[in-house]
Amino acid sequence: MRNKTQSIVMCGISLLGMFLLATPTVAYGADLGFSYGQYSGLTGIDIRYAIASIIRLVLSLLGVVALVMMLYAGYTWMISMGNQEQVGKAKKTIIRSAVGLGIVLSAYAITNFIFDNVYPATFNNPYGSCPQGQCINAP
Repeated sequence: MRNKTQSIVMCGISLLGMFLLATPTVAYGADLGFSYGQYSGLTGIDIRYAIASIIRLVLSLLGVVALVMMLYAGYTWMISMGNQEQVGKAKKTIIRSAVGLGIVLSAYAITNFIFDNVYPATFNNPYGSCPQGQCINAP
């Protein structure tokens, strides 16, 4: 029992020492390499901007697919001529495409929120504006 108590006390002292004696890492002024692409001649666009553009493009395409599926389901319902099997199939497709469209719109809103609010925060700016026009929505 005494050996277990000694182990717990030593672990506690070690953890306390690590937290009290640890020095904070200074990463604010660190060069993260975001400008290296322009030296290689490939591009001058920030990688975060490129990722945000790709995500927005994919979500826009998914929204168009959901809208086309909803139009297809409406067309199927119109030409079903009272056939209950086709009407049921069309209703299921409309419901599923509406749910998909809701998910895509939610993902788009979350992505916009994250990239428009987190990106400026990476520059340690409490007011949310980007330095030198580097916001995601900048041309």
